[in-house]
Amino acid sequence: MSSAKPTSQKLGVVCRKRNTEMAEVGRWMQVNGEAIYGSGPTPFSDLHGKCDDAKNDKHGNPEFVPTWDWRATSKPGKIYVMIFPWPSAGKFELPGLQSKVNQAYLLAGHKELQADPTDSGVSISLPAETTDKSLPSSASKLRTRPRRSRRRSDFMKLKLIVGLAALSLVSTQLYAVPLPSSPAEAPQPNIVIILADDMGYGDPACNNPRSKIATPNIDRLAREGMKFTDAHAPGPLCHPSRYGLLTGRYPFRTDITRWPTQPLIEKGQVTIASLLRDQGYHTAMVGKWHLGFREAGYDQPLRGGPVDCGFESFFGFRASTDIPPYFYIRGDRAVTPPTAKIAGNNSEGWSPIQGSFWREGGIAPGLELKDVLPRLTDEACTIINAQAGQKSDARKPLMLYLAYTAPHTPWLPATEFAGKSGAGMYGDFVMMVDAQIGRVLTALERADMMQDTLLVFTSDNGPVWLPADVSRFGHDAEGGLRGMKADAWEGGHRMPFLVRWPGRVKAGTASDQTICFTDLLATFADICGAKLPAGAGPDSFSFLPVLEGRQPQDKPVRGPIVMQAGSSPAMMIRSGDWKLINQLGSGGFSKPSSIKPGPGDPAGQLYNLRNDLAETNNLYLQHPEIVARLKAEMKRIVESPVTRE
Repeated sequence: MSSAKPTSQKLGVVCRKRNTEMAEVGRWMQVNGEAIYGSGPTPFSDLHGKCDDAKNDKHGNPEFVPTWDWRATSKPGKIYVMIFPWPSAGKFELPGLQSKVNQAYLLAGHKELQADPTDSGVSISLPAETTDKSLPSSASKLRTRPRRSRRRSDFMKLKLIVGLAALSLVSTQLYAVPLPSSPAEAPQPNIVIILADDMGYGDPACNNPRSKIATPNIDRLAREGMKFTDAHAPGPLCHPSRYGLLTGRYPFRTDITRWPTQPLIEKGQVTIASLLRDQGYHTAMVGKWHLGFREAGYDQPLRGGPVDCGFESFFGFRASTDIPPYFYIRGDRAVTPPTAKIAGNNSEGWSPIQGSFWREGGIAPGLELKDVLPRLTDEACTIINAQAGQKSDARKPLMLYLAYTAPHTPWLPATEFAGKSGAGMYGDFVMMVDAQIGRVLTALERADMMQDTLLVFTSDNGPVWLPADVSRFGHDAEGGLRGMKADAWEGGHRMPFLVRWPGRVKAGTASDQTICFTDLLATFADICGAKLPAGAGPDSFSFLPVLEGRQPQDKPVRGPIVMQAGSSPAMMIRSGDWKLINQLGSGGFSKPSSIKPGPGDPAGQLYNLRNDLAETNNLYLQHPEIVARLKAEMKRIVESPVTRE
């Protein structure tokens, strides 16, 4: 192999398996405009990128890991690429891998060259203008050398067909899934999740053209990625939302009330952090935990928190910045225990749970609540910079979960944001949050990580924004949705949700697929080609096909969503266009939370969200058959330990 350094970016050739995602199947580099090369051995699971386990054949024989070599050469203006084929039925079978290929594509200038599956592999047809004479005689043929266990079987002999495709770089550019700049042994993207706290669906301008709050950095993510218009928190409060996001499990399945003194995530329970750590990621969390610790005094280790749930590092806060005690945690220890005291605070002109509200209690000496938000950004940027500073041959992909404490109360905008929005101190604080997100994006850019990063932005639940606030400021933080934080109505849990992933998610797109935070676990597993263990992520459905533009709009990517409201036993189910709430009232902070039905009144609420997104027309009495169906669906989901089959 040439020792010359690559002078052009890595590119790839991709294949598509039936009903599954795109998978990288080859890579090449151009060296000084002359040679293109690549080599193995590589485990079959890495080769396909989506195979669950390549170490056992269908008869249980271990260590059956095919390896591969491939080479191709180039002449000025022409590229010749070797495409390795797929195994066929009757040869061997790997868990999670279908035995035949439906289609394979070589993408050039957005044009697809037809490929045909055969019983022993895949053959890529040459374009009409290309002849065999144009192929270089020096092009090497693909070889596979299966490494078997001592128990050899004839069925393991693998026949392969090699298809050659020639592309002209003069007339067109090769278009393929871009290969990340991370090292070859860690081809997965970096993953950054930014979770705002109590930001409404209608706060970002990308969701609400009438927003009175400037959010240029959030809007940038929408322009450069995909906007989901029907994404839901798994619960309309801070801790249930976070529980579902991390575990892929609906929070009504556990006792979330124990968070103040006990961890909500069980020992050994799979989380997005433990999943990605086991897939070779460096996992870091910064920000608000709010899922409980095993507390035995703040001078003692805080067990059961992030570093016991898959994160290799943690810096942040125990809960919200209005819930004492107030102190920073690094790893599983208080940076400084909360030995001082702070008096409670409220803001004139706002409700008791708005404005610069915080509760009295313990606080770490010297800690200022106004400094928490920028401090969390400082820590996140430090992690990104450290990632960039590692040697490329030793660098793992990064998973960073940045859970901001804002714009949750207390609303404490810095001086440069005070009075800058049209939505009072709340809007000013949202502007500050957006600026902090901008700092993170700048850090990723300076680290040369933006092109290799899947970035998710969302908020944990709806805002505390009253109808009186809408009238006073002309700003609708819920964006036309009914309700607010804690409510079963849409304003409580329908969230802004943006995904930016260059090369995989088309910029400036939108999806009205219904998804839930619980779906992140299965989606990340899908991206990594990992199989979730039994019992993990029971309510998680991969929406990778939506991200890649492969999911038909009229085909739901997941089943119904079921959740419990924030301040009452109210339960709701969303199934297709229909939504059922099993009581009257908001179920949350909006008044009244619960209403006892009178004679002839409906016992619950039924809305057709396609026609009535604002939930103004209760159809409970008009459609008893739909009510009965949704009640049965909700009962089945609640009583079953798993919804993902």
